[in-house]
Amino acid sequence: MVDDEADVNTTIRQLLEDNGFKVDSYEDPHLALKNFMPHYYDLVIIDIKMPQMNGFAFHRELKAQDKEVKTCFLTAGEWQSEHYSDDTFSSLPANCLIQIPIENERLMERIEEIMAEVK
Repeated sequence: MVDDEADVNTTIRQLLEDNGFKVDSYEDPHLALKNFMPHYYDLVIIDIKMPQMNGFAFHRELKAQDKEVKTCFLTAGEWQSEHYSDDTFSSLPANCLIQIPIENERLMERIEEIMAEVK
């Protein structure tokens, strides 16, 4: 999980761990990329709006290291497609966005759905 907001990062990491997931979490996307292990993770959850590197740039860098890694994006609703190039969205899987805030139960349902659908 990569989210520059410590409270979001901690809350979601704890929820995932409480539901049996092993979670590596980072607040710095550059550090996350440095420590990324290809073919190790089942899913990488990425915040869209981060000051050091936006989530879509992070996604491109991640996919350069592991084309098969599953990804999804967190958004607080502040993203607009006009802020990103058209090719940003064309390479993303359908149903890969999770809008926060979200209830814990629904978040877990969404993660399970994404893990089942996203390739």
